Amino acid sequence: MSPLLPRPFPTSAFVVQWIHTKGAGALRARHAFPARIEGGGFIKKTVIVINGQGGVGKDTLCAFAGQRYRVDNISSITPIKEIAATFGWRGEKTPEARKFLSDLKRAFTDYNDLPTRYLTAEYRRFLASEDELLFVHIREGSEIDKFKKAVDGDCVTLLILRDLGRVSYGNASDDQVAQYPYDYRYWNNRPLAEAEEDFLTFLDGLLQKEGRI
Repeated sequence: MSPLLPRPFPTSAFVVQWIHTKGAGALRARHAFPARIEGGGFIKKTVIVINGQGGVGKDTLCAFAGQRYRVDNISSITPIKEIAATFGWRGEKTPEARKFLSDLKRAFTDYNDLPTRYLTAEYRRFLASEDELLFVHIREGSEIDKFKKAVDGDCVTLLILRDLGRVSYGNASDDQVAQYPYDYRYWNNRPLAEAEEDFLTFLDGLLQKEGRI
């Protein structure tokens, strides 16, 4: 799995199954176990909820992490994009399209909690895999809290910041990302040639502080 892009939602049939099945049982397999890293050391499986406005470089940073660790990268918007594509969305990132996706996500959140149920299923896949880091992209603070509860708090939260000027996308999902009390914040302002080393140093420090390596 490339760390550049979130895992695609499995199939349209699976989407239908998620849509029409309400309610989700609590996860049981929640305890991280160590994974071997190069050189014989160990890193405990780690889940990082990553957030930030569009354009701050989240996926690029996840790709950098993939140069050092085995990384998976998932997003709560993935099943919503699959559904939206069925009805004409073509991947555009205009303000109107962003609002459409935000509103559609809210509708499915209210109906059957589709985004969180998708994420918890992917979390269980991660626990059974050889991946070491799971980046979970979630925009809304209330949805972050819901995911944290689903995994018994076995995650840390990270906000990515960048000097983009005054940016408003016209929807709460994007415009209110900085209002959540994140565990960590990272300013992604370095030139691309310096960004990888800087972020990996930051990431190593985060993992050490959390007792994961």
